Amino acid sequence: MAHDVFVSYWSKDKSIGDAVSVALESHGLSCWIAPRDILPSNDWGGSIIEAIEDARVMVLIFSASANASVQIKREVERAVTKGKPIIPFRIENVAPTASLEYFISTPQWLDAFTLPLERHLEYLAKVVRKIVGGPEISISPLVPETEPREKAEAEEARIAEEKRKVAKATEAARLAKEKRKAEDREKNEAAERAKLAEEKQKAAEAARWAEEKRKVEEQARVAGENRKAAEDAERPRLAEEKKKAAETVEAENAAEDQRKEALGKIAATDPIKKRAAVISKLASAVSTQLIQHPRLFVVSIVVLLCLGGAAAWYFTTGEELLTLRGHSRAVNSVAFSPDGTRIVTGSDDQSAKVWDAQSGKELLTVGHAYTDSRFNAIYSVAFSPDGKRIVTGSADTTAKVWDAQSGKEVLTLLGGKHYYGFTSVAFSPDGSRIIAGDYQEYEIKLWDAHSGQELFTLGGTYKYVSSVAFSPDGKRIVMGRIAHNIAEVWDAAQSGKSLLTLEGHWHSVTSVAFSPDGTRIVTGSLDRTAKVWDAQSGKELLTLRVGSEVYSVAFSPDGKRIVTGSDKTAKVWRADNK
Repeated sequence: MAHDVFVSYWSKDKSIGDAVSVALESHGLSCWIAPRDILPSNDWGGSIIEAIEDARVMVLIFSASANASVQIKREVERAVTKGKPIIPFRIENVAPTASLEYFISTPQWLDAFTLPLERHLEYLAKVVRKIVGGPEISISPLVPETEPREKAEAEEARIAEEKRKVAKATEAARLAKEKRKAEDREKNEAAERAKLAEEKQKAAEAARWAEEKRKVEEQARVAGENRKAAEDAERPRLAEEKKKAAETVEAENAAEDQRKEALGKIAATDPIKKRAAVISKLASAVSTQLIQHPRLFVVSIVVLLCLGGAAAWYFTTGEELLTLRGHSRAVNSVAFSPDGTRIVTGSDDQSAKVWDAQSGKELLTVGHAYTDSRFNAIYSVAFSPDGKRIVTGSADTTAKVWDAQSGKEVLTLLGGKHYYGFTSVAFSPDGSRIIAGDYQEYEIKLWDAHSGQELFTLGGTYKYVSSVAFSPDGKRIVMGRIAHNIAEVWDAAQSGKSLLTLEGHWHSVTSVAFSPDGTRIVTGSLDRTAKVWDAQSGKELLTLRVGSEVYSVAFSPDGKRIVTGSDKTAKVWRADNK
């Protein structure tokens, strides 16, 4: 559709382009302007080309933006090619680029960057009317040269000020960007410095631990040499003590024979004394079996002490009562049920067995399933205080709780870290908690005995837990350690913190126990001694020179005596050294 004017402008100058269209059309001149006159379905580029060809004149809204526009250049080039007159309507005081100057240097420019714009629009309408023909438009002559110079200068000054502000804002943005970069660079450098410091600290820590390890190994070496020297120095004294002990035993045997004869005479006439003699005979019978099986020795000596004062004197001779046969490998641990009717045994053959304590009949068998039999030997067993449950500690790094009647597995307690697993387990006196010592690690685990939830992990400085035991009130735990020859006391009620370290043995601590009133602790060691300690202060109260390596210790129920178990002997001591 033919029209008088094609209005060419850049998008930023749309408001001026629309004003030009309105002004020209108000004087009866038809205008084509995008996007107003492009139908939604039409191609944009094709519509532009067609509109230029149908127009009689092009009005170019010329500004700095239009000067840099490739699209404006194409439209001008098309108009020139089609022979269309071009009227440059300059709204900013800028010179055309070389590419535009080639096309529009010849036509007279219409400068419209001075106020008011309406006067320039009227003059533009008059010029266009002269080109396209028609009735002349009457307006006051527009003589740009006569415009007040002050207004033009003020406008130029305003434009210059705006450019200065833009340049200032651009510079400020550049500086802010550089500042952000500098801050980011500083953060990165700080992070790198922190990383280097952390790596340096880790290296220093590794060096420190290496030095600590070297010192510990050196201390162990020196301790071994000192131990050997001490053993060599003590050997003559021990031989003398052994000789004296043999003489003492011979004297005691003679006195014992006399006592037996006297008790037999009394028992024949006195019913009360007769019952005491029966107990004595039972104690003697049990002791013979224990002498033949050293691993069970100490456990049953404690049982004998529970029978009463008379029985404790007659454990060196007697008849065999029971032999519990059923395990295929060594038996590591035994325990009586609280009511004395059952016995539980744990073995290297991967199983624990419950026996009738009167008949010796096997009642049930439980075991730790594991693919490699080397790593599921059962090292420790214990009954709960109510006799309804059994806990077993195994080399498979678990402890398990079993129903003592049915043999059903109730809980699996995880936490062991090495193939030696849990070598010592125990119930708390109230049966609410279970403790297990990890032989290879330097820690013990404490669990809720009903839910299996882990309550504490009690760790220490040294490895190899050999033995664990609760205090009678269940608020403390004592553990013996193979390494570094110490025992430690821990808070088992609230904090799980170490309370005491019992130092005094020069060889591994193999067994620990609290006295019935909880005021003392006894420890047994491979240094051939047992020691008694104050359970509150950790002060050493008494040293029992056993004469051979001590594997197990226990207090009597009244706390007045201590029994120690060694390779093939057990000894009963006065706990107060009197």
